[in-house]
Amino acid sequence: MKKHYKLTFIPGIAAVILLAGSYARADMGGACRVSPGDKLMKKIDLIYDNQEDLEITDKQLDELKGIKHSYRKESIKKNAEIEILDIDINSLLYEDPVDLEKVNKLVDSKYELKKSRTKAAIAAGAKLKDTLTDKQKEKLKNLWRSECERMRPSKDSCPGGGMMQGGMMMRGNRMQQDK
Repeated sequence: MKKHYKLTFIPGIAAVILLAGSYARADMGGACRVSPGDKLMKKIDLIYDNQEDLEITDKQLDELKGIKHSYRKESIKKNAEIEILDIDINSLLYEDPVDLEKVNKLVDSKYELKKSRTKAAIAAGAKLKDTLTDKQKEKLKNLWRSECERMRPSKDSCPGGGMMQGGMMMRGNRMQQDK
């Protein structure tokens, strides 16, 4: 009987700890939790939507267009490569026995691509900041905050265009795996 209690007690405690941790993350002051790439794209959209308020010049718009297109092209390529790796990994997992060495190499490659994609988004965000004046940066920061505040009621929502639900990004009527 004591063994039975241990078998249910330990997993129960682990579940409580995990749930408490996820609840704490979900209520982190309503912070907008989006990927660096989604954040970059949304900030560029905010700039386009508020060109007059931000006093964006034609030269700055051209630079922003270049940043956006360059990042999007790179992101699309990396997403395609990641998806292909997912297919390759899944096909290897069907083999019996599973060749862990091959699977691990593909998993490493997949996460190197994800890391590279994130770094590219951060670099593009830095270019975006370099494009703006200090006054424009401050106005954009206020626009971003007001957008986050506007989207705050659901706590998991964000101006990046979706709502996080269990690792899935809701966009319209379709769900995408959060990558």
